[in-house]
Amino acid sequence: MSDVSAVDYSSYVTSDYTLPSVSNKSLDGGDFYTLLLAEIANQDPTEPMDSKDMILQLAQFSSIENTQTLTENMSDWVDKSSMTTAASLIGNDVVYLDSESSTYYAGTVSGVTKDGDGYNVLVDGFEVPLSNVVEVYTGGTVNSTDSKSDTSSEA
Repeated sequence: MSDVSAVDYSSYVTSDYTLPSVSNKSLDGGDFYTLLLAEIANQDPTEPMDSKDMILQLAQFSSIENTQTLTENMSDWVDKSSMTTAASLIGNDVVYLDSESSTYYAGTVSGVTKDGDGYNVLVDGFEVPLSNVVEVYTGGTVNSTDSKSDTSSEA
């Protein structure tokens, strides 16, 4: 029996190779139909695709498309619900947590703004994230917490 020696392939590997970039784009309906048409066009004519498999693929795609539509609709509903909640606070006294100082303040809501993360209520000139509002009072002032005074240049 002859001896087998190891072969070093490291000289064949270059260190300047980089992987091709891949976008983070997800497949949509048009991509699915393009793939399905390519599959049909490139199938073996002597063994065509089973019609049951094709129907199953179409049903799966329809289900995925409906789920995506439902997700988009739910996201829109949550956004509108948050806006309605924030708008319903206008004119009411609220207690909110100031995230920077971890202190509770009280004031009257005078408006609503939207930023990338959600909605803010304007409390005595300060933008307060809706999620920081912890109490709401109607028809009376809050006595248990001091109002935040504008001592800084921020509003």
